[in-house]
Amino acid sequence: MKESYFTPIKSEKSEELEKSGKLGKSGKSGKSEKFSSAFRVKKKIHVSRIFSTGTFITHYPLNFKYVKNQQKESRILLSLKKHCGNAPQRNRFKRQVREAFRLNYQLKFMGYDISIIYTRKLTTPLSYQQISACLEKLKNTLSHLQ
Repeated sequence: MKESYFTPIKSEKSEELEKSGKLGKSGKSGKSEKFSSAFRVKKKIHVSRIFSTGTFITHYPLNFKYVKNQQKESRILLSLKKHCGNAPQRNRFKRQVREAFRLNYQLKFMGYDISIIYTRKLTTPLSYQQISACLEKLKNTLSHLQ
């Protein structure tokens, strides 16, 4: 079969899952890999509490403001200025941060509300490794506080 532009390319892992019957009709596995809303700071009261009483820390190139919450999960709030780049660049950055946070389980279950602030211009996009390294430094900082 000739591959066209619209034909999805299957990886070895997706073929294995398909053979074992773990893929659903949509081609996705049964597990939800989504960044759930339980890990987002959404209410204005919680946002104002982070910015009014939170502790500020910098791990270049990201700035963090955090405060202890009453839950067992950590939640994040992403804040970017408009001059950081155009919309696709800002959205890509936010996706990368959410993914790095989702994969970092130790940081997720520490019980903090964390605001991730990026104010520099996105002239060169940050790599996933840079973002995850900053989150790892934040995790080490927060673990020393507990």
